[in-house]
Amino acid sequence: MKNKQLKRWLAAALCLAVTLTASAFWVDGICYSQNPDGKSVTVTYDHLDYDVDANQYIGPTYDGLNGALIIPSVINVDGELYDVVAIGDHAFYQCGITSVYIPNTVTTISSSAFELCCSLESVNIPNSVTEIGSFAFWSCSKLASVAIPDSVTKINQETFEGCSNLTSVSIGKSVTNIGFSAFKECNNLTSVYITDLAAWLDIDYGQWGHPFESSEKGDLYLNGSKITSLVIPDGIEKLKEGGLYGCSGLTSVTIPNSMKIIGSSAFYGCTGLTSITIPNSVIQIAGGAFKKCTGLTSITIPNKVTTINGLTFSGCTSLEKVCLGPEVRSILFGAFEKCSSIKDIICLRDRPAQVEENVNWFTFSPNVFYTATVHVPKGSLSSYYSAPVWMRFDNYIDDADAFVVKGDLTGDGCVDINDVNAMVNLILGRSSLYHDQADVTADGKVNVADLNAVVNIMLGRIVE
Repeated sequence: MKNKQLKRWLAAALCLAVTLTASAFWVDGICYSQNPDGKSVTVTYDHLDYDVDANQYIGPTYDGLNGALIIPSVINVDGELYDVVAIGDHAFYQCGITSVYIPNTVTTISSSAFELCCSLESVNIPNSVTEIGSFAFWSCSKLASVAIPDSVTKINQETFEGCSNLTSVSIGKSVTNIGFSAFKECNNLTSVYITDLAAWLDIDYGQWGHPFESSEKGDLYLNGSKITSLVIPDGIEKLKEGGLYGCSGLTSVTIPNSMKIIGSSAFYGCTGLTSITIPNSVIQIAGGAFKKCTGLTSITIPNKVTTINGLTFSGCTSLEKVCLGPEVRSILFGAFEKCSSIKDIICLRDRPAQVEENVNWFTFSPNVFYTATVHVPKGSLSSYYSAPVWMRFDNYIDDADAFVVKGDLTGDGCVDINDVNAMVNLILGRSSLYHDQADVTADGKVNVADLNAVVNIMLGRIVE
């Protein structure tokens, strides 16, 4: 907090120095400072006091400024016209305004411009605005909704922190970064409106930056329609950290075969998901990726994933079936903690994965050791019986091979034209699927014979 106050004090001191040395105009009760170009002005404050002992500002910056505020696009000073192009640092700090109209000549809303305007209920941000500073709307506790235009590329740190009444926000397609604590303590924010799904999935978030991070639930709207069934655009290779965080309204998600990495907390709190197919193109699933997906009932780890990271499926309380791909070699702390409904764990690797666990952090819920059945490949029972953690399971069956769908190269549980295309791409060198899965004929090679086998399986013909 002290560092924050120091930064803001320095910013205020710099702004005050500019105001005192530049020409200042008063028009209709609002103070403006002339910009260096001599043709435009910035809205500034009347007075800004700082209590050093209390380590805080003393507001408001305007005495008696209440109700609706209309900022003009142009002001007339002694016959000279000046464009209003910016709202300066702390311009309306702690003022009693209830609404504000910003003209389309304004390009910058500076740091703390409307901070602690606790009566502010509505604001328009025009498409001319390209920058919104840190703390710009900090603790505007009555602000109900806000629309970030396409002209803005970054939402800075703590911009809307403490806007406890904020229920919806529209985020323009040009936003690429949402900073630290941008939406922290926005506990009622449960609706986000976007116009470009690919752009939304490409946003980088700081901690507490995601709009749903405080509420841990919400609905995503694309062009005004609530998204329940989401198809991630083909060509996306990484679902970034927090990409679909808290999207509790999602009931199904299709992940393209271009996907390679699922970032941390990517599906955190997607409580409406009951199942999801992770394609075999995925090579990494980061920690917490599916944490608190309480509706998820089954999951299959694709063929190239080697590690199930910490807390990946933590709190998936409805999860009943887990299939571990043939390359899973380690399962880290808490990966399946609080997943007490697991009934079947299918292990496709003949050697057990190393499981991290200690007295303070369980990787599996304790009851699962007695209630779940572990399915392993034939001939591998002894290695699982003697392996740390795995030896604690009571129930084993060596029938894991029965859960493998021959010819299912894409890992979606069925054999169709997508698997045929995947095999063609593999033979032509366009992809590198897990070899054993692609070698349908089990001759140690991947060639046209395997392609024919996949076609025959798809058509319902028996393949030995």
